[in-house]
Amino acid sequence: MKIKFTEEQTTLLKKMGITFSLQGNLDNDHLMELDMVVTDYMIEYGIEEDETVNEVGKLCEQILEKINE
Repeated sequence: MKIKFTEEQTTLLKKMGITFSLQGNLDNDHLMELDMVVTDYMIEYGIEEDETVNEVGKLCEQILEKINE
């Protein structure tokens, strides 16, 4: 599956430690890894104490939507 991530999304994914190429076809293993890493990152950095979603969380949501289409 090929997914077109925005530059902002790609930068965030690299910050999360994703080391494989996001440009080519992503197999199921890559998609599952992305889902786990992005979900964990969102829980850690994307939700405020009052449970509102911040800008990082919104980016994570966008990425999760793309990989789960």
